[in-house]
Amino acid sequence: MVAVSRGPAVSDDRALLTDIFAAALAAVDPTLVLAKQLQISNQGACLRQRSGETLLPLLTPGAGGALRLIAIGKAAGPFARAFCAEVAVDAGIVIAPLDAPAQVAGLEDIAADHPDAAAASRAAADRLLQFIDAGRADDRYAVLLTGGASALCALPIAGISDGDKRQAVLAMMNAGASIAELNALRKHLSQLKGGRLAARLAPAPIVTLAISDVPDDDPAVIGSGPTVADPSTFADVQESIRRYGIESELPPAVLRHLSAGLAGQVEETPKAQDLAPQPYIVIASLDDALEAARLRAQAQGFQVVSLGRSLYGEVADEARRLARAVAQLQGDLQTDTQPGLSLAERGVLLMAGGEPSLRLVQSSAQQPGVGGRAQHLALLLARELADRSGVTVLVAGTDGIDGRSPAAGGFADASTWKKIIAAGIDPEAALVAANSHTALGAAGDVFTTGRTMTNVADLVLISIRAS
Repeated sequence: MVAVSRGPAVSDDRALLTDIFAAALAAVDPTLVLAKQLQISNQGACLRQRSGETLLPLLTPGAGGALRLIAIGKAAGPFARAFCAEVAVDAGIVIAPLDAPAQVAGLEDIAADHPDAAAASRAAADRLLQFIDAGRADDRYAVLLTGGASALCALPIAGISDGDKRQAVLAMMNAGASIAELNALRKHLSQLKGGRLAARLAPAPIVTLAISDVPDDDPAVIGSGPTVADPSTFADVQESIRRYGIESELPPAVLRHLSAGLAGQVEETPKAQDLAPQPYIVIASLDDALEAARLRAQAQGFQVVSLGRSLYGEVADEARRLARAVAQLQGDLQTDTQPGLSLAERGVLLMAGGEPSLRLVQSSAQQPGVGGRAQHLALLLARELADRSGVTVLVAGTDGIDGRSPAAGGFADASTWKKIIAAGIDPEAALVAANSHTALGAAGDVFTTGRTMTNVADLVLISIRAS
């Protein structure tokens, strides 16, 4: 169970939502997932999932050569520890955030930058290349990927500086680009992403295990797809830049490189015909977290209405959509007649998952405040539900870190908006400045877990009672 810090006055439904969130996290904890799915013996290795069984001869003891491990991402440490508890690894490198060191016995622990790639991320990528170069022709590789891998291991192509790449990615991120669009840009500015890590490891056999935080669990998007062919092109990147109108915000070196790529003067990222097929398995995803949340909520007596993996629109649009669903469900509860239950006892849990986009408006006079997608959505829902009693909201990132804040997310109910105003903060101005953490903190409605050691995007959990 995740440790949760919250204010002293916590409603019963807040405690219930916290419990549901913890159940969702447990379902995507790499230690628990690998112990359940991965079966290793001298006779063979396989991964058993609901969808079927995948044989992994690469992981069988005595398969020949050395088994070398590469783990990258926000949950790389626990993922690598869990893997090494099941599989005999000969050597390995783990690249994790500065504040979440891997500390896996016998493996090299590299701390890097997140969420913005900087000098430590380049150093991590350089060290990874040295690790690969030290290998032998008969080596085998297991690659473990989780969200955050793109920023944690970053090596721009020749002619583009770390600052150039960082500026380009931030410009697209602040414009509200999707993770697929962001990763297409990263891949076309990188020496490792978009299948280029697989190309460097060739002809060594590779198996990739991933914990997915992206829509549709697309291997080409998870961690910017370092071990799979890249379907995106220079033309796709240019189209995103044009659509968001950010060309003037990109460094000249980046624009020159992208133009050269369009003209066929720079080699494209590896495509399917360039890489040998290699096993790639997603061991945990947002679907698993949502299913665990559903089961836990039902055990608590809730009727469950799931919107599934649907939170990928603009954050304000998602807030309005969720508020409309809440109003409809609460109206249904008002007219429901469940035998033996009072109005207060009838309850519905509305849940959804994903990563809504949040466009940051920056100027020289005002920088964005402290917060992230989850807290921003919680604050928007506080506004939408300010006059609606009987509703309690929890929005939180499953990695435990929401944007540039120390919180996982936030709570909201009919009192939140009023408490923020009473504390002397203008919540509307906080939304404009992306200062949701400060506003929710003033109301005592910040939700804090610390790093959870997994990452499958954000969860929205809303308990609805008849008012």
